[in-house]
Amino acid sequence: MRNLPEQSIIQVFLLVIILSSNLFSQADSSEYLKELQSRYDSLSSFTCSFKQAVNGKFNMEGKIYFKKENNIRVELKNNVIITDGKTVWNYDTKNNKVLINNFDKDSPALINYKTFIYYYPKLSNSTDAKDIETRYIRMIPKEGVQLNFKVARVVLTYDNLIDRINLNMNDGSFVRLLFNRYKINLPLDDELFNFTPPAGTKVIDLR
Repeated sequence: MRNLPEQSIIQVFLLVIILSSNLFSQADSSEYLKELQSRYDSLSSFTCSFKQAVNGKFNMEGKIYFKKENNIRVELKNNVIITDGKTVWNYDTKNNKVLINNFDKDSPALINYKTFIYYYPKLSNSTDAKDIETRYIRMIPKEGVQLNFKVARVVLTYDNLIDRINLNMNDGSFVRLLFNRYKINLPLDDELFNFTPPAGTKVIDLR
């Protein structure tokens, strides 16, 4: 199996943390999904660490900061991605370059962690499953719906946060995202969700 290129890997990760302010009505019978949605709706803010593996090899890790409504900061090794709900800054720390764009809350390709909580469940058949130690939501795209995965498994923590997401991708690869070290309802400073380019930064403004 071929490895995903770095840009595709980042896009896959960003799909997991896209923030949507719209709550989709659910016809699914998944009780775990309802518990997951209720838990995240109750949070005013959180931080957590994450790691991503593609085909069994870890290739990315970082930290997420979230504050309602649409404030997110993602710190990666060579990138910092920030939105205040109006503007998105993607800062390449290695090359001192920043890409600026407008925030689009309805785009499933931006920064919205609720993709697997609201967006994908609407387009998938979601069922509950469990084994000895874990509870998870199994999502398979509905007939006629084109998503970037064949099967997604969203594994829950004991207190209904996302523990990990396992993705069987359409190209045959297997992506695993692990989340831990949650800290919830913190008084996060608004400055975390704004960005001023350092001196000498190459600015590409697409607004």
